[in-house]
Amino acid sequence: MPTINIPPKVRFVLYLAGVLGAVLVQYAMDKTWFGEAEMRLWSGVAAVLFALAAAKVHTSDAPPDAE
Repeated sequence: MPTINIPPKVRFVLYLAGVLGAVLVQYAMDKTWFGEAEMRLWSGVAAVLFALAAAKVHTSDAPPDAE
């Protein structure tokens, strides 16, 4: 699987945004500030973040430097 070279600090910010965003979107839905369309939009953003996380995973048992 190809990997995407995202600097660690940028990855951390993206994942942190994903976690905080999920909590904020759920809160906004509970307060009826957001509706179904915004929830679907957030689901799409979260899917992109998960894809970025999956693209960085090594599937072999060898250490990453040995590949």
